[in-house]
Amino acid sequence: MSTLAVFKIMMKARKASSKKSTDLPADFSKMVREVIETQFKAQAKDKRVVVEGKIFLEEVCLRVGFQSTVGINQVNFEASVDHSPQKKDVMTHLNRALDALGSLISEYFSAEGDIEVPKEWHPFEFEGAPVYLKVSSDNSDLEQAADRFLAEAGALESDKPEKAKSPRHRRK
Repeated sequence: MSTLAVFKIMMKARKASSKKSTDLPADFSKMVREVIETQFKAQAKDKRVVVEGKIFLEEVCLRVGFQSTVGINQVNFEASVDHSPQKKDVMTHLNRALDALGSLISEYFSAEGDIEVPKEWHPFEFEGAPVYLKVSSDNSDLEQAADRFLAEAGALESDKPEKAKSPRHRRK
């Protein structure tokens, strides 16, 4: 049986303006895992279902991956939906993204992986609104381990110390 993995990684947003983000609500991630494991029970056998996502100011991104338990292979299905913080309808967009991913995953497995799926964001009309979809093979565990290693080595840009801004950090 597969297990849930929710990582705090830098999921690649579709929009260049999407910088700061919030993680998916834990209960939503759990629900996604349960739905995917139930709906794709045969395909999830001997795989770990990986659920990742971010809520950005102008978009929501959701990734559902099937990670091999015996190797490094991971197939990810990703969705991005435009969102406006003024409308306060994040869950509507996350559910639309999940429904679109469910359709894509179903089609992918029905064709035994023999379908053309975009590797870059591509818009599709779904439930009367655009949903951007793509697939990737990023391995969540490897990405997280590499980020941890680079952070410990001080090689990540976000881990480099900023120039002192307060008087207590200045040399006298």
